[in-house]
Parts: sequence; structure tokens; C-alpha cells
Amino acid sequence: EKMQAERDKHKEAANREARRRLEVCTRTINRMLAAHLAEAFDSFVQIVAERIHRRAVVDGVMRRMKYRQLAAAFDCYSGVVEQTMAGREIIVKVISRMHKAKQFAAFENWLECIEMCREETRKKGEELTMQRMSGVEP
Repeated sequence: EKMQAERDKHKEAANREARRRLEVCTRTINRMLAAHLAEAFDSFVQIVAERIHRRAVVDGVMRRMKYRQLAAAFDCYSGVVEQTMAGREIIVKVISRMHKAKQFAAFENWLECIEMCREETRKKGEELTMQRMSGVEP
């Protein structure tokens, strides 16, 4: 009986040690899993941050390209306006110098021709502006 009690005592001690080791192993594995999970989450956060940064860079580049195209279209429009104003100044000077009726009639025909040319130039300018704003180069 004494031996049986001693065996039970050793058996109980062995069971306690086995439970303790199992708990230590469980805690160790849980810590390793938590560390691996934290590492994976940090990697995910880094990837998301990089994507956000790349998207911001691409948006900035696209915005600059759009403004550059818009500036080019406005520059073209501005040039057409300057040409028109210069033409009008010349017309005023020419009209003030005309005295004879035949010259005036010829000038009227010339004005019609200029008006048609202006209309063509305006249409071409509008087409060029629309092409540049839509991103299509001529």
C-alpha cells in the first residue's frame, strides 16, 4: 500500500509536470502566433501606406499634366486674340485712310474675306483647344 501511495504520488507529480509543460508550450506557441500575426499586420499596413502614397503621386502627376495641357490651350487662345486685336487696329488705320468709293468697295470685299478667314481660324483654334484638353495631340 505504501508503494501504491508512492506510485500515485509520483504519477500525480508526473501529471502536474506534464500539464505545466503543456501550458508552457501553449503560451510559447500563442506568443509565436501573436508575433507572426503582428508581423503580418505590420506588413499589410506598410503595403496600404505605399499604395496610398503611389496613388497620391500619380494624382499629382496627372493634375500637372492636365494643367499643362490647359495652359497650352489657353496660350493658343491668347495668341488668336492678340492676332485679332492687331488685325482690328490695322483695319481702323486703313479705313481712316480710305477716301474713294471704289477703294471702300474693295475694302468691304476684303473685310468679308477676312471674316471668313477669321471664322476658319476660330474653328481651327476651337478644334485644337478641344484636342489638347482631351489629351489628343494634333
